[in-house]
Amino acid sequence: MNIIKIILEEIDNFDWVREVTPYQSGEHFSEDDICFESNNTYKVNINKDDITFVINWDDWVNWTELDDDSTWYVESLLYHGTDYNGGGDYYEFDSDEFNYSGYHITNPQKERFQKILDFTTKGKEKIGDFINNDDMWGLEEALRYPRLIDLLENLSSDYLNELGYAVEKNRWLSLGVVMEDSIKKSGADWDLYGGNLEISVLMEVVWKWYGSGVENLSDLLIKVSEPITDQAWYDWFYEDLDTSGAEVEEYFDQFLDKAEEFLEESDEIEEMDKKLNVLDSLNMKKINSGWSMWGNQYKRVNSNDTIWYIKVDNDFEKAELELYHKNDNSYSAKPKRVFKIPFEKLPQYINQYSLKLESTK
Repeated sequence: MNIIKIILEEIDNFDWVREVTPYQSGEHFSEDDICFESNNTYKVNINKDDITFVINWDDWVNWTELDDDSTWYVESLLYHGTDYNGGGDYYEFDSDEFNYSGYHITNPQKERFQKILDFTTKGKEKIGDFINNDDMWGLEEALRYPRLIDLLENLSSDYLNELGYAVEKNRWLSLGVVMEDSIKKSGADWDLYGGNLEISVLMEVVWKWYGSGVENLSDLLIKVSEPITDQAWYDWFYEDLDTSGAEVEEYFDQFLDKAEEFLEESDEIEEMDKKLNVLDSLNMKKINSGWSMWGNQYKRVNSNDTIWYIKVDNDFEKAELELYHKNDNSYSAKPKRVFKIPFEKLPQYINQYSLKLESTK
């Protein structure tokens, strides 16, 4: 049925339609989907000033062939608005990203870091070297004491969390700018609510497109959607890692405050030094793991092509020893020897069983 015919028969004051070619419904609508100046909800409501579509979100996605990778971003921005900041979305950085955190450290904080290193390494290490070499995880070994290493791991977790929130927020805000521009180009107002997408197209935009590839209402819907559906939203979102706005200074201060407080507890340090000196005497090297389930991990390379991997509990009361051939993959190979012993027996087991391995092949 001809839309103009309906209008002329049912609405007296629609003189504006007499001069134009009538719109047909097209493939996505039927005549029953169309109304004129109605207060009820129809898929298509033709008014004097605009044409408003109210369609199911999934239908719109299917009709416009919106890319699967883009659907989530378009839906979120149309629902929440172009100023959407991610609502607390978080990007999970790899722990190695902490290596590059040094450029956030202020000069006063560098001085405090250096005083801590002067204590733990007797002045052998400089904080500037860790920063300039992008090796902040290298501080694990330099800090020496398990309590300080725990604080470093807490610092890295807080730091990367803050960066993760900042990156995601900036991505959404940047995407919102693109969406705002796309909506402007569409010449329509967009609103997504309750699973329905409402698109109001001004008549001046309708006349602009009519006859230029738009011959019916279905064509019009697809045409005004193109500024949005033609965007590579997924690519836009992951284009860069903008961490601006991340406030990390306070986390470095928290680390420094707690580290300085620990170093003032001389009794605990004296007791821990005795145990760490045992590891030093056995030529144990700290394994820089970052967020390890066992924070106190060490290894020793033996003269007979074997390697000890040692895990020590937080109280340095117990130790778990595993002996591998140097060519073994410690994640998949079965250890040649395994011991769970009191920490005080560590020298006895290391020295005795390193030499008694019958076969390491």
